[in-house]
Amino acid sequence: MKWKSLGNGFISSTIQMTSSVEDAFLDICNQIQTYIIPNNSSIKWDFIKIEFWVDSGRIIIFPALKNDPSRIEKAGCHIQFEQLLYNYNLIADSDMPDDEFTTLILQEENSWINKFIGIAKQSQISETNLMFFDADDQTPLNETFL
Repeated sequence: MKWKSLGNGFISSTIQMTSSVEDAFLDICNQIQTYIIPNNSSIKWDFIKIEFWVDSGRIIIFPALKNDPSRIEKAGCHIQFEQLLYNYNLIADSDMPDDEFTTLILQEENSWINKFIGIAKQSQISETNLMFFDADDQTPLNETFL
């Protein structure tokens, strides 16, 4: 993966449709361990927040505090997945009731989350709490301690 600085402590990468999602997740886990955690050592945080913005194909990762919703991070990652956006568009373009749409989107997110957790458990990340969220939702979809 090629990472570029966004100038605000965040690094960004785009994962092409033909790229391996699993390889990208492994690289992201490496960035959590070698970039996000060290560059946030001066702030108090208790989990890594992983936000899924499926309607734009993005995953945003940064440290946060459970009892403080304000953004405090000094560094994080912003990843654009063409496959995630494609999958969202397939669901969005189908003609279905809203409740079915919501169910399918949550299934898609959970599929990506489970794949990420599987890769993260094999990575160098340790002693870290990961919490997965749907966009701006304040209730986590999943919480995993590595």
